[in-house]
Amino acid sequence: MTTSQITYSALLLGSPNRALKVRGGTVTLDESGSPHVTSRLEIAIPGSFVPGAIVEDPLADGYGEAGYGEANYGGALQLLDWVTDEALLAALDTRLSPPPRIRLSITPAALDSTLAVSRTFDLTLRDREVRHADGIVTLTLASDEALLSDYAPLEDDLGPFAHQSSLRGVVNYGLSKIGATLQPGTLNPDVTTYTDATNMVIDPRVTNLANFPDYFNCSRDYDTVTPGAIGAVPYNGIRLYSPTSQDSFIALGGDVGALRLGMSAGRTYTFSMRGQVIAAIGNPGTNARRLGAYYRVGTGPYQSVLSPQVSATVGQSSRVSVTFTLPEGTTEAFIRAFHGGTSGVMTWGHPRLSETDPRPGADNTDMFSGATPDTTGYDYAWEGAAEMSRSTRRALIDRSPEVLFWPAGRDALNYLVPIVQSFGLRLVCNERRQWTLRDESYSAPGALSIRHGVNLIDGTDAVSREDDTWFDAAVTVWKWTDRDDVQRTVTDSYALPGSTRVRRFEFERPYPGAGFSAYAVRRAQGRGRIVTATSVIDGNAQAEQPISIVLQGAPTQTGQTSRIDFDLDRDEMTVTTRTVDTPFGAIDLATGTIDQATGTIDQN
Repeated sequence: MTTSQITYSALLLGSPNRALKVRGGTVTLDESGSPHVTSRLEIAIPGSFVPGAIVEDPLADGYGEAGYGEANYGGALQLLDWVTDEALLAALDTRLSPPPRIRLSITPAALDSTLAVSRTFDLTLRDREVRHADGIVTLTLASDEALLSDYAPLEDDLGPFAHQSSLRGVVNYGLSKIGATLQPGTLNPDVTTYTDATNMVIDPRVTNLANFPDYFNCSRDYDTVTPGAIGAVPYNGIRLYSPTSQDSFIALGGDVGALRLGMSAGRTYTFSMRGQVIAAIGNPGTNARRLGAYYRVGTGPYQSVLSPQVSATVGQSSRVSVTFTLPEGTTEAFIRAFHGGTSGVMTWGHPRLSETDPRPGADNTDMFSGATPDTTGYDYAWEGAAEMSRSTRRALIDRSPEVLFWPAGRDALNYLVPIVQSFGLRLVCNERRQWTLRDESYSAPGALSIRHGVNLIDGTDAVSREDDTWFDAAVTVWKWTDRDDVQRTVTDSYALPGSTRVRRFEFERPYPGAGFSAYAVRRAQGRGRIVTATSVIDGNAQAEQPISIVLQGAPTQTGQTSRIDFDLDRDEMTVTTRTVDTPFGAIDLATGTIDQATGTIDQN
């Protein structure tokens, strides 16, 4: 049996660091926990003895020989008074910002030198309880996932949408709120959101100028260079020149007299185009270099909404848009693209008119047509004849903008975890404050071996299908209310071939896309058999580490550690594992590499 005697110490980090008198406690590393690392420490109430009253005749006063709280003083006794270090106790207040940090160091002094590895845990203080009668302070500590749970935006945050092409970018955006970042890694799925849309503009590639009539003698022609192609599909622009009025413009889908392009009363639309000044616009009017939306209710006056202006700098292209709502009773609605001067040349192109998607992060202006090449995320098509009908964009990946929308008051941990888990990943912070994304193949460095008669103190071996630790199929139901106050529900299912036990999950949050059910099922495999073994503390032990366990009368168990509990008072660790039976002679039990194993793989 291997023996050891652990030493440990704790520092309250600051300027300077201050030592705490640790009297015992525990540290836990849990693969399924968030925080990944937690600790409970007991320390003596900080303070010291100071000289007190002097007793001249200690025996007459009922005092014996000097002991704790008293001292010899020239034949008399001097009492010592305990004075609490109020400043240090105040520095252990969890309400401080930032919260206090404590660095716990442990060193098993084992006869087996491989176990005598020093370990340091840099953790944040989450709870402090002072038991004055016992002179004890109990501290609860955690790794930095706890800091993520502290932070929540005070108003809706759209920042993650700027990083949606990279899961690492989204995660790092969230981690930046607590001054952290991911360690380098290659796991980086695309987390782009997708929305269905219709481009109501007929002929958005500008193949027929008749679809874009001009007004006020503003001549027009094809521009085959500006604004350029989208993807592999060429788009023409409409070049406007030789105007005779500041009100010169082109109309898209016709002008006054009807609700053009299929617009309807009571709806909100966004109209956008890319524009570029080719030759400086002379004598510009109010509408110069703008888009305009016009409507009237009944026979009332026309109302207009204008976009910002395209840059006046020659050769500088920019996309502008205007969003407008048609009131109930609207009888006419149309859209225009202005030249707006009496000289100069301007090109407009890449038109899009769509009903506005009000969800934060939804795309209302990116140009597409029925000729846009399909992608893994979108299918593009014409509603009718090519170039002569509206264009549709249908999402092939069910990941709506609500997924990346970060609402006010939702803490960073609860915001990030569902997104990460939908890709079969976990966000973990270790005791060194290092953040990583881990998939199901992750394995912590090193390995553990616990053997009956060698370093095993106690062990249990349980197999069960009565709790929720093991299942081979999962159904996940996502329920949320979208920005239109519509209750939405999506179900995601996954099962292994021949599955016999289903677990159901329910989440009150937007659906992040398929993946969580598969992630949960894969994580559950091997959990049907739970082996718990107690041994002396090994400084190398980590959660998610390869392990082999030999219990008396049971087959060798191999697998991964799931949870490590260090008991500092007893110098013991309890390891909970996800294991499988490993027959004698299996390759997993071979010493060295496979090439060094006896026999062939087929023989084992």
